[in-house]
Order: sequence, then C-alpha cells, then structure tokens
Amino acid sequence: MDFLFGADMPLAVRFFFAFVIVLALIGGTAFLVRRFGGERLGASSARGRQPRLAVIDAAAVDGRRRLILIRRDNVEHLLMMRPGLEGTSNRNYGAWVTSRNWVQHALARPMFAAPGEEMEYSTGNTHLLSAILTQAAGQSTWQFANETLAKPLGFSLAQWPRDPQGIFFGGNDMLMTPRQMLAFGELYLNDGLVNGQRVLPARPAEVHWVGTSMGGIIGMLLAAQPGSPIRRLVLNDVGATIPWSALARLKGFVRRHEPYPSMREVGHHVRQMYAGFGTLTDSQWRHLARHSVTRFKDGGYRLAYDPAIEASLWNGSDLDMPIGLELVRGINLWRHWDAIRAPTLILRGAESDVLPRDVAREMLGRGPKASLVEFAGVGHAPALMAADQIDAVEAFLLG
Repeated sequence: MDFLFGADMPLAVRFFFAFVIVLALIGGTAFLVRRFGGERLGASSARGRQPRLAVIDAAAVDGRRRLILIRRDNVEHLLMMRPGLEGTSNRNYGAWVTSRNWVQHALARPMFAAPGEEMEYSTGNTHLLSAILTQAAGQSTWQFANETLAKPLGFSLAQWPRDPQGIFFGGNDMLMTPRQMLAFGELYLNDGLVNGQRVLPARPAEVHWVGTSMGGIIGMLLAAQPGSPIRRLVLNDVGATIPWSALARLKGFVRRHEPYPSMREVGHHVRQMYAGFGTLTDSQWRHLARHSVTRFKDGGYRLAYDPAIEASLWNGSDLDMPIGLELVRGINLWRHWDAIRAPTLILRGAESDVLPRDVAREMLGRGPKASLVEFAGVGHAPALMAADQIDAVEAFLLG
C-alpha cells in the first residue's frame, strides 16, 4: 500500500479510502443491477440440496469464467472475492500493479476453484468491478461515483489514479478531504440516507455471524449489544472464558516472524501451527499455506498478518471485565455471553484448550441457551473444511 499511498499517510486513512471506494462500487453495482437487471436463473447446491441461490446478473470474462451477482436468503451479495481466480493481492500485488493491463492480468490468474466456492481476497476483483461498472454505466467509475454518491452529499470527488487503460482504480487511492470523509461516515451511520433521500440501498436488517477464535469473540460482543443485527451466531471454538495458558500458546505462534525460503517450509510450519485443525487433505493444507503468507521480492515468504497483533494481543482486553475469581481462569466474557439473545451454536474441537469442556458445558445453561457440537480428533479450531463441520453450520443457519 505504500506504493500507492505513500509511506507518510496514516494506515487508518489508507484503509478508509479503500473502504469508501469499495462501498461506492458495491452501491453502484446494486444500482446498475436494478436498472439493467438480467434474467434470474436458479443455481443448485453441488450436494443436491434445495436451491438457495438465484443469479441476478452475470458478466462473462471469457469462454469459461464469469463474475456473478447473486441473491442468497433474500439478501444480495456481490461475490467479487469468490470468482475462483487466484488473487492479485499479497505476494502477487507488485506484479499486478506494474503490468500493462490490470484487467487482463487479473483475468489471466489461474483458476483454483469453481466460481462462488472459495474466498480469496484480491484487490484485482474490485478493480474488475470498476471495469464492469464503467462498461455497464457508459461512464467512468469516477463520474458515476460523483453523480450517485458525492453530489447528494454536496461535494465532488477529485479524480484518483487509473490503470494503464484509463479505468479508475477499483481498490484504493480515492482522494478525499476530512470533511468529505465525515460525510461518507455519516451516510453509513444514517443507513444510506441524506436528508431523508436514499442514496445507498438499505443494509440488511439481520445477518448471520460465523466466527472462529477472535472472530467468534467479536461476534459475541456484537450479538450482546442492544438491537444487534445478528440473527444467528456460530462460535467456532471460543467461549465466555479464554484460559491464560491457551492465550500464551497462541501468542507464541504470533511471535514467529522468521522468513521462509520456499513454500515447502511454509507448508511444514502451517501444518505444525494449525495441527489443532485436525485431519485435512494435502490439498487443504496447501490452500492454508498459500493464504498464510506474503511473498518477498527475493522470492522468500513471511506470515501474512499485521505484526501489531503481537503488541495488542489481549493488551487491556475488556476494560469493564469484572475482577474476581473468574479472572484467575482467563479472560472473562460472561457478562457479554449472558446478554446474547440470538440463537447460538457452539462448535468445539474435542481436544481444544481455548474452549475447555467445562466452559462449553456451562455456556449451555446460560445466556442464549446455545447448542453444542463437538468434533473428535480436533483441537483449536475446527477448520470448517470437513463435510461434517460444514453440515453442522449449514443446518443451524438454514434451520
């Protein structure tokens, strides 16, 4: 990101610019789909279940690939992070942004999965969305953003960088003043309304949340809030007490910054670090390894996480956490758990030290009165790659 924003720009501001561009693109695509919406086609599950997906619109990229906008459970989802194409981010980012044609480069990435099956973050995906938006609207993404977003907010957007073909960057680098950023923030807080006028589609009133480890803790905190939009909550191997011993073990993994000369060493480390995931296929281990690292210019690899996680891992945690005997056991989140009202499913690896069996059992009688599913031969945490694990989550969310 330093290549695009400059090393002096605060990280929070850089990520805000990226968020605003993606928000504008998703809002613009939703508008275009409503305006130019195509035929709706049914899509069935690969395992023969009842169809739950309906294609709202699709854009062909070549003879065997396409990007799709679908409806799932009556909520529209733009699956720009599930096209099945290997991503342009992380280890591939430099080669992409220095290529002569960003769109062609993104589309030329090898297919690693069928469209819609696996998620891989890629800035190239949102740039493809900018290219599709430009062609469908008959005007640039910058012009469309000015007319549909900036103008109702009372200002105009400056032009931001474009690719070699003149398509405005669909991932980063939008130029905005602090007052303009504030206007976008207020637009989000007001659910897409400006002075009573709807500028963006209303966000879903309800969502399902599946969170593993830290993601589960975040889901727990959100579900405990009054008026939370979380309709159903899945906590994957995390609970209302997190033992200090388990946190110390996990923090030991986070501290490992050493580089790896090849993907073979990465794969060995990932198998060791994620041994608690249980029995996985070689293909699944390769998938985890590929998405766990960033590549250096010299060809080496490093783990792909923010090093600041080490400094902030549970540093201060819950400022309102009660001081008492529970604190001796570990991080105490019981007051949040007791406030949850959404139906909740707890997944637990039978060998997990992060979610001890006694904590899981106690959670069943408190708070949302959750249900519990345990997986034999698994520690922290179930990888949600095995059929029985996927079935448990799917049955709960669709039940």
